[in-house]
Amino acid sequence: MTRDQKFDKWLRWLKAIDEQVTAVFFHREVWLGFRGVIEANKALPPSIYFQSVALSYGASQAVAVRRIAEEATKHRPVASLGCLIADIRDNPQELTPARWLDGVPDALERSVIARDWDRHFGGSVHKHLDPAIASTDVDSLRGATDPIKNYVDEYVAHSDINPTSSLPAYADLHSAIDCVGKLFGKYKLLLTATDWSFVGIALPPGWQRIFAMPWAASSAESPRRGHP
Repeated sequence: MTRDQKFDKWLRWLKAIDEQVTAVFFHREVWLGFRGVIEANKALPPSIYFQSVALSYGASQAVAVRRIAEEATKHRPVASLGCLIADIRDNPQELTPARWLDGVPDALERSVIARDWDRHFGGSVHKHLDPAIASTDVDSLRGATDPIKNYVDEYVAHSDINPTSSLPAYADLHSAIDCVGKLFGKYKLLLTATDWSFVGIALPPGWQRIFAMPWAASSAESPRRGHP
């Protein structure tokens, strides 16, 4: 594979990963907004619906984090953030200051951005990406997401007879999501010279208005069996 082919492959992966990371942050924003509505209304009675939503959110987000952070095996390469960072780590010579600035046409902007190369990516190598930086990031991603990946493997994707992992808390899941977002933004910057410090989608104003009105016409009315 030529240098350009490898770089083009990384850009294709980045686009696919972008959609997955954005979705994870989108679902988290909706979940936090929904939870805020519920917690603010102390008059709401207990309901298994809340438990169902919470379990669905936790499981689906955990699976998404596992997919994004997955590392390739010899027989199963995948377009994930984990694989992207590892592949970049193993091919650091493909990423130079000149390539980094290739997509920045404005001379003044190029001069300003160029000063950030060593701070973010040059490390002790300077002439191309310092592989130690990517290696540290692989370890960071693994450390943040391993508890979530183990949970999915042992409780969600499979029913492990003797699970070795404890159930992660929502704080663990959200810490993993934050790590994913931070590293995705870093490698988007490396591959496109585009700062993407905000990960996710701003929810449209008023999306919570549905919670300000009754969902059921009457507690006495219920759908007939077999009908929605």
